[in-house]
Amino acid sequence: MPTLTLSVSSFGHAIQVRLNDEAGVLLAKDCTDVSSADITDVRRVVAEERDRTDKVPDAGRKVGAWLLPAAVLEKWKKHSPGNRTLLNVEPQLADIPWELAFVEERRFIDAKRPFLRIAAGASPAPIADWPLDILVVLGSTDDDLKQIGGYDEVERIRAVFRPLNRTVDLTVLAQPSRSDITRKLVSLHPHVLHFIGHGSNNGLQLASPTGYTTWNDQAILADLSGAGFTPPLVYLNACRSTTPDPQNQSHFAALPPGQFAPLAEAFFGKGARAVVAMQADIEGKSAAASAEAFYASLAKGDPVDKAMALARLRLDQAAGNIPKRSERRDAYLPVLMVSGSPDDVLPAFADKCAPPAPAYIAPKTELPRIVRELVNHDDCRRAALRGPVLRNTGLNLHVVHGAPDTGKSWLLGWCIDGWLRRQFAVRYIPMHPHKHWLGVLETILKGQTGADSLGALSKALPKALKSFEAAIGATAGKGGKTKWPAASKIGDPQEVLAAFHSACCEEAGEGDLLLVLDQFSSQSTKLNIVVFETLWRAWIEPMVLTGDGRVCVILGLSKDDMERYKFQIPAGTAVSLEPIPQKNYLALLRELLAVRYHADYDKLQPTYDRLLKNWKIQALTPKALGADCDQLHEIAPRLEGL
Repeated sequence: MPTLTLSVSSFGHAIQVRLNDEAGVLLAKDCTDVSSADITDVRRVVAEERDRTDKVPDAGRKVGAWLLPAAVLEKWKKHSPGNRTLLNVEPQLADIPWELAFVEERRFIDAKRPFLRIAAGASPAPIADWPLDILVVLGSTDDDLKQIGGYDEVERIRAVFRPLNRTVDLTVLAQPSRSDITRKLVSLHPHVLHFIGHGSNNGLQLASPTGYTTWNDQAILADLSGAGFTPPLVYLNACRSTTPDPQNQSHFAALPPGQFAPLAEAFFGKGARAVVAMQADIEGKSAAASAEAFYASLAKGDPVDKAMALARLRLDQAAGNIPKRSERRDAYLPVLMVSGSPDDVLPAFADKCAPPAPAYIAPKTELPRIVRELVNHDDCRRAALRGPVLRNTGLNLHVVHGAPDTGKSWLLGWCIDGWLRRQFAVRYIPMHPHKHWLGVLETILKGQTGADSLGALSKALPKALKSFEAAIGATAGKGGKTKWPAASKIGDPQEVLAAFHSACCEEAGEGDLLLVLDQFSSQSTKLNIVVFETLWRAWIEPMVLTGDGRVCVILGLSKDDMERYKFQIPAGTAVSLEPIPQKNYLALLRELLAVRYHADYDKLQPTYDRLLKNWKIQALTPKALGADCDQLHEIAPRLEGL
């Protein structure tokens, strides 16, 4: 979106505003005389007026006149359609609530022509484009969080991203210490840090066993330095998290060094791209509604400035404001500050609930349900596969293993969806039906059709197929189909598999080809030992494990499979899956209810909660989780209202 810049500075006892276009050309400048009494009155409205009053629009008109004086307003109206407006305010004026600005319209609530503040910041760190990680820090005690609506805010954010759970991961850290936050920043590298709790003029407040401790700007700088990482987007839902010392009421009172108050400055100084903070005390329900609307907009792929304008609009509508006459101040309390372009704060992660065309998975198979329903909410399992999914381990082989029913195929389904979204070529091969290793190669190269097809995962590899058939001397058959030599006449497996691997590398080109070999056994059939050993010894071990990375193999093996094949996992390639931790089970069950039965969830949630208080866990497996989910949903309607 094209941009205009309003540069605001003090000029004696006046405020001077300069309007520049995107190329830096000066379009207009003008000054407005401002008294210290007017500035104090405007600040007081934001700080103290909690009810709907005519003082809010009156203050908005004052701020609007300072921000867009006559000569600037004329040029701005001419150039602003379709543009965003960046507000570059010198530090002495940063604590004026510019978000109140009313000039014909309330400027910071216009999503079509968004206004935002800009800030100076350090160079941001590179960050993964998938999945989008949100770290929610609950800084207050349990009682305080209930009082301020902190838990409701978390649930609203979770509900917004639930339809996108394949691309967005939400992690909640309750009552953490500073070291807890640092460790999570190191392990997770979240795109978003969302703080819920209390703030003061000294900093954010972190609950501890002995009371509250302060997380101030110096502590934040130290902790971000220790983590070696700063989230691109920081959302501080805490009271007065941007305001300076209220005792400093001198004319154009100077803030501490930097453009914004110390907390925001600390995050920008370590590479944050955007900070959202509150410039006065905000009610819990308003904070939750603002966050919900903000993230709902981001989930659609909107930039942060449009998301914030829509969040303010939500608060405005909830307050029943009558523009120009009587308003509550809530819609003007969130402050959005951005370093760099608002379009670059987060990676483009918009996901419309169905996989995009390159990631198409046949809808009648199990994989879409796997991806939609479960695994993104199992933190320990997701963490185990984060490296393989992002392909940042440098390994060409991953062995996903665990006891029966620990959910290997569920986890692989989530991985597959992620790989397809990253534009990797992926093929999924159920192994148990094959009687000969040549049949496995045929399935990989020719693909599958009919009832066994997995859509994009079952497509042929045409270039590799043509190259391989030439290497093994395949002949033309009836109807234009090629005929492969009989398995008994195929020759040395190592030579054939070398030709197969070379053909797959040719197909991969400069990209990645991921071959997922899973389901080595079913209730009635098992892949025999000879086939497994041939594939391992003549192909995977000598060619894939030490290859150039164009071909990657993922094995999904149960504990029984590994014992049957006497298989020893190569060092560094194991991804071990344990049963679902008991402490997580009920939370995952509640989340699965919300996803699987989303149409009824809000209505039945109180009944679900009653049932879950006394629910007896039978087994800590994904299979048991699904069965419990269905059983709860069957029981709940009978008990509703009792």
